[in-house]
Amino acid sequence: MRTFWNTNSTLKTIDEWQPNCWIQVTCPTDEDQQFLEDKFNIPDYFLSDISDADERARYEYDDGWMLIILRIPYVKEIRSR
Repeated sequence: MRTFWNTNSTLKTIDEWQPNCWIQVTCPTDEDQQFLEDKFNIPDYFLSDISDADERARYEYDDGWMLIILRIPYVKEIRSR
């Protein structure tokens, strides 16, 4: 799922990509990865790192690109006894 965030004065979601916005990709599909590669020329090895379930949270700089991987736990479903 792709979400675009405006970072000019306040942080709010926007409908489509604009220059200098934050792009959040959650559980990327093949279509999301293709979009990022084609539209922004993001290196494919960055995207393969994101897809690795065992990848640790980290940041990396390479050829002018900054990759930030966040792993944030969340509860999918609450079960009661």
